[in-house]
Amino acid sequence: AGVSRDEAERDGQSLLRLIEEPDCDDWRDFAITEGAGVTSLMCTQRMIRKDNLKYVFDASGFDELYDLETDPKEVTNQINNPDYADRLKNMQLALEKWLEDSGSFLLKMYRQLRGLK
Repeated sequence: AGVSRDEAERDGQSLLRLIEEPDCDDWRDFAITEGAGVTSLMCTQRMIRKDNLKYVFDASGFDELYDLETDPKEVTNQINNPDYADRLKNMQLALEKWLEDSGSFLLKMYRQLRGLK
């Protein structure tokens, strides 16, 4: 589509391997979305979806955690629910690892804002 190979291969992972090898066991078990803000941080978000949970990190506001099995319309934010504390921590650590692995500029700020490392 008129884009150099370097630009086309920056982020993400081709789904071709998963299509060709549906039983591959080293495919990641989560999905990430990135929302760019007005500046480098204002309104910047990262979302990780793993199993039935969806965690949204909002650099300029409040995070969100939804259990999509019991709340598919994302009505009830579970971020402060103590019953979800362990699952929240796991989602935060998974996002932190992805930020680190992807070389994100947001890693240091994420750790500072969420009291990690």
